[in-house]
Amino acid sequence: MTREELRRTELRLHEIDIWEDPGTAARVRSVAHGNETVPTVFVNGEGMVNPSVREVLAAASGGQPPARWWRR
Repeated sequence: MTREELRRTELRLHEIDIWEDPGTAARVRSVAHGNETVPTVFVNGEGMVNPSVREVLAAASGGQPPARWWRR
């Protein structure tokens, strides 16, 4: 998923540069098995590492996207 794809949705976004915010970088590492993988998206407190737009939209609407090994 790219930033542009996510911006085309009607979701309200809050983007954070993890290299400028150590706390957010730590949060990303906590769900990405120690990696600083972007994009990592948080919806209602759940982190998704490199999700598809479909997965983000499903999570935002209360649905459950398919489980992946890198989701926590």
